[in-house]
Parts: sequence; structure tokens; C-alpha cells
Amino acid sequence: MIRELSGKILERFIKDLNEKEYLLVDVRQSHEYRLDHIPGAIHIPLAEIQFDPFVFEDDRKLIFYCRSGSRSKVAAIFVAEAGYN
Repeated sequence: MIRELSGKILERFIKDLNEKEYLLVDVRQSHEYRLDHIPGAIHIPLAEIQFDPFVFEDDRKLIFYCRSGSRSKVAAIFVAEAGYN
């Protein structure tokens, strides 16, 4: 299931859950990630996810983010279409 989260909801989600329950994924370009990113986020550019949506091999909740929400939505769709629940 794909859900869109606001910044406030994401903050609460991260605060309420154990870090082992979710994976925060920054899907922006490398230079964007180097400039700034959410602490604890891993960097996997959208192009990599598009090439290999099976890169996620565990049962954690996936949280994708980018600057505007469009790339993170595309990443979520790729992964969902690959069968990730």
C-alpha cells in the first residue's frame, strides 16, 4: 500500500516507531543528498530503484522522500509493482 505522508506525519512516524521498523530512503540525485538529507536516511537515487526495484530485501516499512514528492512517489510505484508490500 502506498501512502503519502506530510512532513508532520513523517516526524511523528519516525518518533513513534523503532528505527528497525522502517527504512528512510532519499531518492534524490547524489549532489542533492550531499547538500542535505534527513538524519538516518540512506541514499538510493530513483534511477537505481527504477533499474532494480528488488533492492529492498527486508520487511521494514519503506519511506521514500525527495524535494517535491514526485520522485518518491515514482519510487514507491516501482517497488509496489515489483511486488514489495
